[in-house]
Amino acid sequence: GQEGSVYGTTMAQMWKAETPGFEKATFTPLTQFLGIDATNLGTERLSLHLFGWGRADLGEQSAYTGLDGSKAVGDLAYGYLQYRLPYANAEIKAGRFSVGSSSGIEQVDGVSARADPKGGFTVSAFGGQPVLYKNTLQTPAEKNDYEFQRNWVAGARIGLRIAKFGEFGLSYLQDGQNAAKDLPIPSAVDYTRRHMGLDLRIAPH
Repeated sequence: GQEGSVYGTTMAQMWKAETPGFEKATFTPLTQFLGIDATNLGTERLSLHLFGWGRADLGEQSAYTGLDGSKAVGDLAYGYLQYRLPYANAEIKAGRFSVGSSSGIEQVDGVSARADPKGGFTVSAFGGQPVLYKNTLQTPAEKNDYEFQRNWVAGARIGLRIAKFGEFGLSYLQDGQNAAKDLPIPSAVDYTRRHMGLDLRIAPH
């Protein structure tokens, strides 16, 4: 049968501001973290994983919420379906997830896959749209350039595990393809990235 768990943390605060020369204010921000894990979705190999947070000011607007005047903010940290294949320890994810390799840690809206074929090898790859967060320091023009350049992200890694030694791997990452020189008005700031990384993990036991 279907199995699932729900977990969360609630934080409620209240304080008063009575700074001389300023109006008195009472702040009551409420923050909720919430996660859901559901397994056996029709098959024991399929599962759903969600985690996010939300914050709201029950009183006057505090510095905890948006700088755009809103009294509520929130975000989905991750939310994906995962399917585990019956061979090679393989799995596929689809949705919003984080992926880490020697070339960096990325948060992606897309698809990823990994497997451990024979001979100690491990392979993985992902692709999709990078999760872009609001940056209040950017001007509207800089924001448009940022989103135009970072239009997609993809990466892959191949590793080799050696008994009584550990593992080493080689990875590649490309974040965006629209370089600054390709903008309607060329910019001096280029947000696109191409990384190649080498990682080593020593585990003699």
